Amino acid sequence: MIDCIVYANHSARNRTELEDWLEQEIGERLDAERNDDYDEAAAREFPSGFLRFRYRIEIDSRDVVERLLPLLWERGVPAVAACDYEDELPEKGGFKSRAVPWPD
Repeated sequence: MIDCIVYANHSARNRTELEDWLEQEIGERLDAERNDDYDEAAAREFPSGFLRFRYRIEIDSRDVVERLLPLLWERGVPAVAACDYEDELPEKGGFKSRAVPWPD
């Protein structure tokens, strides 16, 4: 059961490339889908632009979310988590945090 969606603005050319990279880094295959609402210009708007990021990564484990977010941020990838426990995540899941990368 999916309990969190991480919106990520990774530059991968396609979802398979992103899923392969994440599997290599996290050690588990994650489902990354192109966001139907992706809009490059709107994604730059802080803080709500994350809803327009390129990918939606569906995750069913809080542990994975807690490992994934810092990994993405350390690699300069804008990412924000949307879930019931986002306030308990690093940087509160990235929402409204100027400490995480953002598209420019």
